[in-house]
Amino acid sequence: MIENAAKAQAKIEQSGDVTILVGISVQGDSILSNPRSVDAVTEHYKTLNDEQKAEFFEVLDRVLSNKVFSSLLIDKDGGLKKTDEARHILNLIDETFGTFTNVATIEAQTGNLTATSRNIGGKQTVAIPVFSQMSKEMQDEAFLEMIQSMKAEGMSIRGNSMILNALLNQDAAGKEFGMTTSMIKNL
Repeated sequence: MIENAAKAQAKIEQSGDVTILVGISVQGDSILSNPRSVDAVTEHYKTLNDEQKAEFFEVLDRVLSNKVFSSLLIDKDGGLKKTDEARHILNLIDETFGTFTNVATIEAQTGNLTATSRNIGGKQTVAIPVFSQMSKEMQDEAFLEMIQSMKAEGMSIRGNSMILNALLNQDAAGKEFGMTTSMIKNL
């Protein structure tokens, strides 16, 4: 298609010289949204020992709580207003646990005291898992299921990139995980 357009322009200009320049750009965010990135996170997680997992989950819980709860408000109509990042994280929690509004539903799947919630503006309860409170077996199951849920139909490609950036960048839990988003982009 580009070649034909160049040839047509060469005829118009009555020139025999045709030069075609093609540029390809890959954005780092599109690399993070690739299913291979999700698989790389899954495979890396399986290499962590119990001590590394414990340290990672302590930090992940803080980061997850901060990323979600600090960016929620109630709008003038009484609805929950979320940043894009929080919306994508909550969509992933909903995809994985079937809810992001009910602690009991999450705890029914992961055990007692394994979720926390906040009431936002007296109107909406938002619940998230607390991985560090789960049994080791449940941590493995819940975390891996959550990461693999990023591949589910209907999950946003842009959202997956935002989730990995939010949770695994150097300033979040990536250092403790032993794999940051920068490292994933270089795979």
